[in-house]
Parts: sequence; structure tokens; C-alpha cells
Amino acid sequence: MYMIHSRPKIYYATNILSQFMFDPKHKHGVTSKHVLRYLHGTVYYGIRYASNRGVLLLGYTDSDWGGNIIDQKRNSGYCYRLGSSMISWSSKKQVLVS
Repeated sequence: MYMIHSRPKIYYATNILSQFMFDPKHKHGVTSKHVLRYLHGTVYYGIRYASNRGVLLLGYTDSDWGGNIIDQKRNSGYCYRLGSSMISWSSKKQVLVS
């Protein structure tokens, strides 16, 4: 769970895998190995802030309105970019079914 704060790309996979922690199947183990391989391959990746580009703040938001087939709950999220680097992001699952 610590790594989702520094690697937003694995947030969704980690969220889905954590739902099966108490009754994992073989496919969940295979998927967790894919996540670990991704982390191993991106150890030296980081955020770079270039000073020669114009500073432009952009924000994006999205929602899937009940796209989770397991529990029918909605996911929504946002991200903010400053120049070419992401500076803030969030992804949240709805508490109740709409």
C-alpha cells in the first residue's frame, strides 16, 4: 500500500487485489507478480520538473458510474499537472451503490 503513493499507475491493480486478500486465488498471485515486476522495472523512474518550459496548471477528472462488476460501485478520480509533471491525484470508490 505504501507504493501507491509514489506510483499512481498501480493504484487500481492494488485496490482490486486487496479485495481478495482473505481468499486469494492463483490468478491473484499472478497479477500481484505483474505489479511487482512493474515496480522492479521502474525503480529509477521519477518526476522531473523542467525549468525551460512554460508553467501551465491543468486538471482532469473522470467517473465511471458503476463500472465495477464486482460490487457495482462508482469510481471517480482527478489529477493535476504542473507543466509536464503530475503533482496531485486521487482515485476513490463510492461508499454506497447508486
